[in-house]
Amino acid sequence: MTTVSRCGWMVIGLALFLPLMVIAQTVQVAPTVETDPVPSSGDAADDPAIWIHPTVPSLSLILGTNKRGSTSGLAVYDLSGNEVQYIASVQPNNVDLRYNFPLGNDHVDIVGISNQAGDVISIFKVNPDTRRLENVTARDLDLGINAYGFCMYHSTVSGKYYAIVTSDSGKIEQWKLFDNGQGKIDAVRVRSLSVGSRTEGCVADDVYGVLYVAEEDKAIWKYGAEPGDGASRWCPGKRLPMPCSPV
Repeated sequence: MTTVSRCGWMVIGLALFLPLMVIAQTVQVAPTVETDPVPSSGDAADDPAIWIHPTVPSLSLILGTNKRGSTSGLAVYDLSGNEVQYIASVQPNNVDLRYNFPLGNDHVDIVGISNQAGDVISIFKVNPDTRRLENVTARDLDLGINAYGFCMYHSTVSGKYYAIVTSDSGKIEQWKLFDNGQGKIDAVRVRSLSVGSRTEGCVADDVYGVLYVAEEDKAIWKYGAEPGDGASRWCPGKRLPMPCSPV
């Protein structure tokens, strides 16, 4: 999936991957939907995520961050691009989500952001009936780094859920999320590592237990996503200590 921020709109399209034996050609991908613009202009509309409704796919939601200015916030859109909710009490840079988090006597879908208002992690749950986000963060989850990029990981090994935050200094923190017993989600830091320099984009592969991190102007690096995997980078076919070739 490719995402482009253009004049404050979230523009979402599908990228087609051709077999390697086909000669690469330049293809223009046109958007099928544009969301309502976020309140800020310029480089404001950033990292999106898509929540899939559990029973009616057409009721799914697009979540996007408005990271600039006094009007910063987390925007929620329907699949036609209409804004259905705007959370203005946060300054999110990146957003990600995971499904079926055990909270109380229920399992809920959760949305997390790197909140630059205080350099904290903020967690919301999706109410599938109202299609609204509800803040379930137990407390200010203060990071030891500047909040920048963000992604989430659900371990198939332990069943635990994690929030991963990157920073403009290249440092990364991994936090384990858990039910605090009072209907809220708390977290504890379980791993810290340094990529090297300015790092934003990240994504975790839950099935293979892999974390991909983009070190800007340098490379995409591959790490183990489990907290016990340490700071060693993974290379194709084998695991090697740093440094190794980029992905």
